[in-house]
Amino acid sequence: MVELKLATGRFEAMLPDEDVSLPSLKTLFLERICFYNTDFCVLGKLLFASPLLEEFTIRCVGSWQYGSCCRNVSSSTLKKLTIVSTPQLDFWDMLFDTPNLAYLEYTGLVPREYPTVNLESLVEAKLDLSFCLGISNPTNLIKGLTNVEVLELSSVKTSEGPLHADECEGEYGLSCPVKVLKITEYGGKSGELKRMKHLLEKLACLELVKVRACAINDKEKSRITKDLLMVPRSFNCNIQLSKVFN
Repeated sequence: MVELKLATGRFEAMLPDEDVSLPSLKTLFLERICFYNTDFCVLGKLLFASPLLEEFTIRCVGSWQYGSCCRNVSSSTLKKLTIVSTPQLDFWDMLFDTPNLAYLEYTGLVPREYPTVNLESLVEAKLDLSFCLGISNPTNLIKGLTNVEVLELSSVKTSEGPLHADECEGEYGLSCPVKVLKITEYGGKSGELKRMKHLLEKLACLELVKVRACAINDKEKSRITKDLLMVPRSFNCNIQLSKVFN
């Protein structure tokens, strides 16, 4: 079996205590699945049982790991990882040990800590993250983005978290060599414009910024366009704007 898809509407899934082996599996898709076994790391066991796994997707409403269940994504073969979950008040630590991962799509709540982040091969990242002031700590995630060339943020507000954390910036800065930045929900408010200026100032390797702006009318569209084109940036950086009317 090379590809496997598991789905349930009851938010419950467990692996049996006995050993599981998926020696040929390369693609795994879990939808509306929640691991709740705290006796052992269900996710770790599943990944260990799939020595050839290259693509792994988790899509879930709510948390995909119950309570203190481990959130250790560890695999030397993974190349593409997608984790999409609805943010919950759930701050257990999360670990990324995926040295050959090239693509990451990650939606959810930033936990208290990322004890290990090994993303040395990561080239493209798509982030839609939520933060809880005083609890969420994106420090190690920032460090893991150092080789990313294409970065997509669902909203420029996301830059307040992993790309705008003042306590982290002094030590790590925005050193990732991002060449293409994509913002998919830009409203053009003063705070968003300020954060956009921050990103363009700090991401020195930027060549293209793709902005999908939300406007309510032609006047609003014109203002957003003018403001963006006035943002200071390097000579080699172009801004590509597309508009969506609300």
